[in-house]
Amino acid sequence: MNSRPIFVSLVLLILGLSMTINADPSAAWKFTTGGPVYASPAYYNGNIYIGSDDGNLYCLDALTGSKQWEFKTGGLIRCRPAISAGNVYFASDDGYLYSLNASTGVQNWSYNIGNHINRILPDLNTSTGNFWDYMQSSAYIDSGTIYVGSGDKNLYAIDTAGILKWKVTTNNIIRSTPCVYRNNVYIGSWDNFIYSFNKSDGSLAWKYNTQGVVNSSPCIADSILYCGCRNYYLYGINANTGQYYCRYRYSQPYIESSATFANGFLYIGSSDDYTVFSFDTGLGVVWKCGVPSDVWSSPVYDNGTLYIGMASYSQSSMTAKQGGAILAINAANGKINWQLNCGKTPFIGGIVSSPTVINNVVYYGSLDSNVYAVVNNTTRIENKQGSSSVPKEYQLINYPNPFNPTTNISYAIPVNENISLKVYNVLGQQVTTIFQGFQKAGTYLVNFDASKLTSGVYLCRLEAANYSGVMKMMLLK
Repeated sequence: MNSRPIFVSLVLLILGLSMTINADPSAAWKFTTGGPVYASPAYYNGNIYIGSDDGNLYCLDALTGSKQWEFKTGGLIRCRPAISAGNVYFASDDGYLYSLNASTGVQNWSYNIGNHINRILPDLNTSTGNFWDYMQSSAYIDSGTIYVGSGDKNLYAIDTAGILKWKVTTNNIIRSTPCVYRNNVYIGSWDNFIYSFNKSDGSLAWKYNTQGVVNSSPCIADSILYCGCRNYYLYGINANTGQYYCRYRYSQPYIESSATFANGFLYIGSSDDYTVFSFDTGLGVVWKCGVPSDVWSSPVYDNGTLYIGMASYSQSSMTAKQGGAILAINAANGKINWQLNCGKTPFIGGIVSSPTVINNVVYYGSLDSNVYAVVNNTTRIENKQGSSSVPKEYQLINYPNPFNPTTNISYAIPVNENISLKVYNVLGQQVTTIFQGFQKAGTYLVNFDASKLTSGVYLCRLEAANYSGVMKMMLLK
């Protein structure tokens, strides 16, 4: 198997030289599994690891999407794999926590953790049950110990050799993924409590009654634990003492998304508010971003941008089962940079998976059974007042020109629509797709890197429903 390091942001920008562009909008590649993909991907050593409802854990080349290996289990896989020291750890609905060699997919060991999902509601494969109730607790690795919750109500601590160190029992099933802070491990349960256990022996440090089911996973920043519940509230709790610190009340009860702390702020979505929030650590609202539909995935922060999945690409499409969407949001002001819609699904909902971002490439799973890799190389330009500039006409320019080896391509679209921005050589051969998909009206900026191209004239083409424009770019080396 190829385990080379990759430089995806560079290679994918000149994708036309090394692989075929996928026909799907903005997709560098997609890989089709045998079932809906609720699971979130993990990246390790040039590969993407992700589970599917077909019972397989897949190892995919991050550059091309080609399958390196797959491992079959006896149940659904809806958790994010944890990877450490060349091994990948994940749980399956067949009741086992697995350890595999990350390079070969060969099983090291498995440990019975009971009924991992514990399906207490109708399954979406046969009905319209609440599919967020079927998420799994993902494994969390800290100092050679794997912590994972289960539908059998227990939190397990297992060493990397597959030996149980301890387990503790809560009063209901556990969907939440644990986190470790200092000497304690934290987790939420459907018994309405958030727990803190001593990570060495599992003894209870404290528990806090939220008076609502805890599906989301704890996030700790500056010694404060933040966690959303099914009772309208996002809580802030002192991680050391378990004492109440602050809370924020949503307009709707369900908070399934887990909070992300980055750059001094908290970011989290709402299932029923159709909103992504930015909070300060005292839970004061910094901004709100209205989004197309429910948010069950957790936001991922990378280089000033939040990436988050939507249950649907519009509120009206929820019942039509039209598929979900992935959004890129400016983390500073909450403005949407772009939205990419996914394929139709037989289920109510599209993207539950939380994305992984590596070198400006966004990886995520969808209930349309696909795993996607999307190149994020566009930035929406804001005006001085902070709102998006809406141009009156199409524009396409680059600067500097001539250039060596990079140039900034600026383009403007006056209406919300699907567009494509591609580069060709003078023979008319496509060199790369810079962007293809839906964008809101505005002015955008992308950096084009031609370091692997030869000197000469290149043509950049912007195409929309009622517009086609071409400009010449001169590369001088």
